Amino acid sequence: MKKKYIYRRAIALLILVTIFLFISVSVYKCAKGHSINKQQPPISHFPEKIDLNHTFRGKLAEVFSDSNCLHVASGIELGVAPVIDEADTAILNKMDTVDSCAFYSVAKLTHSLPYLVPIAKELLDSIGSDFNKVLKAKKMPPFKMVVTSLTRSSKQQKQLSRRNKNASINSAHCFGTTFDISWTKFSPPQGESYIPEVKLKLILASILDQYRDMGRCFVKFEKKQTCFHITVAGKTIDYSKLACDTNTNNRLIEKVEKMKQERFK
Repeated sequence: MKKKYIYRRAIALLILVTIFLFISVSVYKCAKGHSINKQQPPISHFPEKIDLNHTFRGKLAEVFSDSNCLHVASGIELGVAPVIDEADTAILNKMDTVDSCAFYSVAKLTHSLPYLVPIAKELLDSIGSDFNKVLKAKKMPPFKMVVTSLTRSSKQQKQLSRRNKNASINSAHCFGTTFDISWTKFSPPQGESYIPEVKLKLILASILDQYRDMGRCFVKFEKKQTCFHITVAGKTIDYSKLACDTNTNNRLIEKVEKMKQERFK
């Protein structure tokens, strides 16, 4: 009888130990899982990797010829309502500040404000990072891209259009989705380094060429302004069906004006 009691007690103890171990392991796994999840970075809007050895071929003006209406249509889809002026904090607070960093330098902005919507800021950072990676792969000094223009207020755009006939009043720069990168100016690293600008320009072009193919952005090669005019691309508009004619541009202008008017209701 005594042996039977001891046997039952041993089985009960074994069952309790098993349950305890099971609960302990489950809690550990759960806690570990939460810890790992907290350390995981957010999923990028641009997960694709580029070919660091890609060589750009073709004429810049022909390859990078996305029309203004494509840029504006994407700006309307992904951007903010047009910024009125520098004091328009209601809109500016919805955007990210853009400053010089390890991958690019922001030039002195005379007709734009240092802001972009988050998705456009991510695009700029991604281009800058890939530019740096290509230079490393080619064992070249770490030159930086130079950003020459960012978000323009309506006031700045009007002033610019009076001085420059090519600066359309209906500009994608007004939505915080667009930025310009110079193809003649690159910021050199500290110390004496020299690389022909044409080589750096073609490296930048090779990156933008792949970004366009992936549907990340629209690019216009600006010859007179010596820059690549870049707008982050959206995913809900079928741009292939967007006829870039006078009627389309007029409809976009009307839509932009309506967006401005709705802000003051």
